[in-house]
Amino acid sequence: MMPSKKRRPTPSRKEKRNPSGVVLIQGGWAILEDEVARVDLRVENGRIVAIGTRLAANGARVIDARGKIVMPGLVQAHTQVCHTLFRGAGRGFDALAAMRERVWPLEGALGVEDLRAAVRLGIAELLLGGTTTILDMGSVRHAEVAFEEALRLGIRYVGGKSIMDHGQGFPANLRESADDAMAESLELCSTWHGADDGRLRYAFSPSMVMCCSDNLLERAAEAARERGVLIHTHTAESGDEVTVVRDRTGHAPVEHLHALGVTGSTTVLAHVIWVSMVERRMLQESRTKLVHCPSANLQLGSGVARIPDLLRDGLLVGLGAASAAYSDSLDGFAEMRIAALIHNARGGLHVSGKTAFSMATHRGAEILGLEDVGTLAVGKQADVVILATQRPHMHPLADDIINRVVFAGCAADVEMVMVDGKVLVEGGELLTSKIGPIIREANARAAEVVARVD
Repeated sequence: MMPSKKRRPTPSRKEKRNPSGVVLIQGGWAILEDEVARVDLRVENGRIVAIGTRLAANGARVIDARGKIVMPGLVQAHTQVCHTLFRGAGRGFDALAAMRERVWPLEGALGVEDLRAAVRLGIAELLLGGTTTILDMGSVRHAEVAFEEALRLGIRYVGGKSIMDHGQGFPANLRESADDAMAESLELCSTWHGADDGRLRYAFSPSMVMCCSDNLLERAAEAARERGVLIHTHTAESGDEVTVVRDRTGHAPVEHLHALGVTGSTTVLAHVIWVSMVERRMLQESRTKLVHCPSANLQLGSGVARIPDLLRDGLLVGLGAASAAYSDSLDGFAEMRIAALIHNARGGLHVSGKTAFSMATHRGAEILGLEDVGTLAVGKQADVVILATQRPHMHPLADDIINRVVFAGCAADVEMVMVDGKVLVEGGELLTSKIGPIIREANARAAEVVARVD
């Protein structure tokens, strides 16, 4: 059963110990919209209200950022935190085999508290690593758990239950009728979209063409547009997937989505590796949003999306670590670095450090329709990350600061994380929950889930 609006969980007193207040982040090297400057940021009521030099404290809590880097929180536009308990399970398989032989059976074995442990572990990793916003593909069952834990832990969460109603190769307990899937999705949307002053939002989330009927895909797209929310799905991740979809429909995945009316400016497609020139034009004309997941795609041998070409087409592309089952890590800094390096192997067009940073911040926010997130600017919501720079790999800082972050930065450099003006990570410690119990619970439940499948 999903919680009704009246039963929506609220943070405990302990979880409220970092209420939104007045904060002055002082003297850091701030990555702003158009420049990097050594400035102060003043935060009030969850928003950045002033940026300048030598701003007066005037009763604010002062955070000393001298010698540190102040940046917008990372936005990962495709994650699956429900998979975090089976980290690395897909290693050694190609994409289709990884899903069918390992990941889907494990997902099907998740009980509600197993899923809770997975989500808590994933969100903790994301926050500690400087990711403040995600677009998440939830599990088929118990999808409300992700919203409950996002509410408690403080991350900015856009997500929805995965839907799988058609096709072969996945467990029977992940299959549901289109009617049941849509009814639950609509109830989840009604309950959670806009919760906590808009920090939580819903996205209709059919898994992928090869797992969804045409009827369901059309209904999900229509429901999303009627409610002004996103539709989010996996597409063209592997050559095998393309073959399965073409055998069933006569079209490649993007062609099929386009023919059904699923593509569009509020549609987010993850992976998008195996696409033709015809499909690229469809994406361009429909203004469909895309997400590059380089770590997962490399791990599974899926290929490398032609991101420089897609960017040249004018398409909006973000970054995401996808699932820990495929990428092992949910480190947004790793995704930036790989995205900025891997395309050089082809020669010619490449992805610069500045472009990779924008894909991981404001372009990701734009994909999610979050106009007030992704940059540090007056009036924007205060989703802020401070990076410590005392370790050798961050020096000398004389180089371009953005390049230093992209090519040398890592999740371990994250010292402070703020979402909506609330400090969630400080001194590298998660404040909204104790990390030790999260890890112990995740390890215990992971062992139980694997035992059920084996």
